[in-house]
Amino acid sequence: SYFYHGFIYDGTTYTTVDVPGAQATTLYGINDGGVATGNTGPFGASFTFDGALHYLSFPGSLFTESFGINNAGDVTGFYRDPGPGFHGFVEDGGVFQSFDVPGGFNTEPFAINSAGMIVGSTFGPPSGFLFDGSSTFTPLDYPGSATTIAYGVNDGGDLVGAFYDPSVVGLYRGFLATPVPEPGSLSLLVVGVVACAALRRRVSRSRVIRQQYWT
Repeated sequence: SYFYHGFIYDGTTYTTVDVPGAQATTLYGINDGGVATGNTGPFGASFTFDGALHYLSFPGSLFTESFGINNAGDVTGFYRDPGPGFHGFVEDGGVFQSFDVPGGFNTEPFAINSAGMIVGSTFGPPSGFLFDGSSTFTPLDYPGSATTIAYGVNDGGDLVGAFYDPSVVGLYRGFLATPVPEPGSLSLLVVGVVACAALRRRVSRSRVIRQQYWT
């Protein structure tokens, strides 16, 4: 058997975080106050950790997985109900809001910033998304790529993630997307910084790619 342990690193010290009885504990997000969120492996328990464990479960769900937390303590992730597919959620003080990307199958949020902006991915077709936390969804599709996944967003609106590079079988490249103000439009300057194999997270060197889109 194997065990994964979660950890928090404050620049000096590593603190191990384990959910009692779980074979795997993984932390995915942390806010400026040091409150973290994560899961106990695939389809296990979801929680936040502030020195103590606080479990999260979307009402009526088969399982709940949390990935991102902002400075207000809002948590985002996805859950599975008895029907098909995953649905996104935001949890604020014990109150859950469910959301789905229009036309997408499997809504999987990964991060939320202090303004409530949420990023993640959906399938059918595979695409990244930016959700304003209210009603507006913006698709994230790197030019020329069939698959884009957004993993992080900071308080400045910068996004990070990965896109599939069709020129090399199995190759994903990382990107940094920075908002570029333009009158009457939304543009991003995207810089590819990492290359990795599709599901194995094998990191290799890549050239810098610059591309404006969403014009």
